[in-house]
Amino acid sequence: MWSLNRLFPARSIRLADIAEAAECSVGALYQRFKDKDALFSGIASAFIIETKQRATDGLAHTMGGPADKLRGFIKATAKHLTAHRGLVGAILERGFGRPELLVPLIALRTEVQTMVEQVVHAAGRKSEPVTIRVIAQIINIFIQNSIVNPMALSQTGDESAPDELSNIVIDHL
Repeated sequence: MWSLNRLFPARSIRLADIAEAAECSVGALYQRFKDKDALFSGIASAFIIETKQRATDGLAHTMGGPADKLRGFIKATAKHLTAHRGLVGAILERGFGRPELLVPLIALRTEVQTMVEQVVHAAGRKSEPVTIRVIAQIINIFIQNSIVNPMALSQTGDESAPDELSNIVIDHL
């Protein structure tokens, strides 16, 4: 399915292009999805589920304390989303006109917030809920902007950028 990534963020993708990339027929696509929007929503949802699973797996294999786990989470999420830059851009672009398409990214934002809460709790610290939400939003916006905006001041492809974001967040917590 991720071979479809090369098709995004094209504004006008034909179902024939999608079928070719997915190595199936247009008819097979219509049997599973009622239209192109349903197909896109399915791709976006599957992608975010995979992203969350990769982050969870990465946490399970990260040694060290809460700060190391948060750093690993940020780096793994940034790396995975960067590898699928076109799809992330397409999700964001389509989501402005159709908020339901942003549901998968909102789920990822919630996952980031949960991770920040776990790190604070594991470190034995107390933070106001608003602080947790703001930090989660900063992480999300940094990653998304760095991925889709070629003019962003820092890029997720630069290994030092996610590291520095992690350091700033950890120092603040």
